[in-house]
This record gives sequence, C-alpha cells and structure tokens, in this order.
Amino acid sequence: MADSNPIGGIAIFPGVEAERDATPAISGPNLFEHDKRELFAVLGCISYSYAGDKHGETGFRFMLGQVVDGKVIGVLFREGNPWPTVPISPELLARGFPRESPKEERVSADQFYFKEEDAGNYAK
Repeated sequence: MADSNPIGGIAIFPGVEAERDATPAISGPNLFEHDKRELFAVLGCISYSYAGDKHGETGFRFMLGQVVDGKVIGVLFREGNPWPTVPISPELLARGFPRESPKEERVSADQFYFKEEDAGNYAK
C-alpha cells in the first residue's frame, strides 16, 4: 500500500537502503552576512505499519551548529570561491552546467556540532 501512495513516503524494510531528495528551506535576505549565525534543527518522522492494522511512528530532531568557547552557537556561513577554477567545457555547458562556476566553501566536519536532541516513538 505504501508503494502505491508516494506522497506518504517511500517504502523500505530492514536491510534495505533508500534515499529521497529534500529541499531545505533557509530564510533571510542574505545568508552570507559575516556576523550572522544560523542554528539549524533537522526534523523528520518515519511512519510504518506491520501485522495488519498495527502502526508506529518514530520522530527525530538533530541540532546543527558549531561549538565556540564551549557553547553551541549557529553556523557562520561564508561566501565561497568559484569552483572549478578552469573554464567550463562546451560539453558540460551543453548539458546545462552554468557558464559561471558555482561558489564553494569547505569547512572541516570537526568544526560542527550535530547531535540528536529529541526523539519520539510510539507503536499501536
């Protein structure tokens, strides 16, 4: 039944992996203000059914920030540099790659705080 209702999600079972594209929403007039930090909450819910009419849900929430001086604060976004720095080939341009290279900024993973903060689980 879940496979026939894609708006409700994708069906996966133990031992099966699946990915689904999501579009995160970031608000604000300018994300690259040097003194503005954003603390993010990553939220989700998994609904499942089993054994006839029994069902359950598992919710999750992770916080994404940075630890500075022992305190969790928001992520500071920096405007990146164009990458790749070589001219874009005609083949890539024909496939729709932008003429101007996208900007990229890399930050090492150890600079981030990503931790499960809260979760809920029930089965009926």
